Amino acid sequence: MRERYGLNMRCLAARVNYKTLIVICAFFTLVTVLLWNKCSSDKAIQFPRHLNSGFRVDGLDKRAAASESNHYVNHGPRQQSEEAFPQEQQKAPPVVGGFNSNRGSKVLGLKYEEIDCLINDEHTIKGRREGNEVFLPFTWVEKYFDVYGKVAQYDGYERFEFSHSYSKVYAQRAPYHPDGVFMSFEGYNVEVRDRVKCISGVEGVPLSTQWGPQGYFYPIQIAQYGLSHYSKNLTEKPPHIEVYETAEDRDKNSKTNDWTVPKGCFMASVADKSRFTNVKQFIAPVLGIKLKAMHM
Repeated sequence: MRERYGLNMRCLAARVNYKTLIVICAFFTLVTVLLWNKCSSDKAIQFPRHLNSGFRVDGLDKRAAASESNHYVNHGPRQQSEEAFPQEQQKAPPVVGGFNSNRGSKVLGLKYEEIDCLINDEHTIKGRREGNEVFLPFTWVEKYFDVYGKVAQYDGYERFEFSHSYSKVYAQRAPYHPDGVFMSFEGYNVEVRDRVKCISGVEGVPLSTQWGPQGYFYPIQIAQYGLSHYSKNLTEKPPHIEVYETAEDRDKNSKTNDWTVPKGCFMASVADKSRFTNVKQFIAPVLGIKLKAMHM
């Protein structure tokens, strides 16, 4: 009898311990759920209003993209209006630190932070980081990789144009001939390139700053300069030639030459036997002799 009573008491105690454990687990579960809901609500309140609208617009974009494949034919005009709607919603100011743009940087929720970029274990430059993406300054990229780029404006719209080379490929107009236009050089303007310092007034060829700022004669650039002008001479209209003086007596009746000879100066037409023509001989000790030219 005592053994049965002791066994019943142990079973009762065991049942009581299980019930207590269940109650404790339920209590902790309830507390965990309450804390989770509270944290979630706090984060939702801290979100800016424009970010919430941006997430809503993002959802609209995804739904519009999903329905595009099914209703493209029947809802062509509607698709255009739906694509314009998200652009109207994105009116929040850019949150990108240090980068200002009219349209491109107005992406909601993007935050840039400064990061050090170690280049070949030699030197460090400052970059920008957006999540897993890292951006390097183009001024460094331009010099390091020898590429080209600039910010271009088109009726108030700005965009960055990047290219590996400043040369452009033009469509061939006619079959190639050895004495004709060289490749597509009729469209080249070597003298306006960024790495052309100037056109030498003495030599008549460009001074290059390709490999140094001091300026020097670069054979490849000089060749391109000559080929471009040779090609333009074949494709463009012939230049207008205005003859002001030939020093020949037979041309005096065709055109009046308004030479201005100051006092103390002398000018006359004399025969040059070596050239079999007349030339102008002049003496101007003080003031120069002038000819009034008609500007075209």
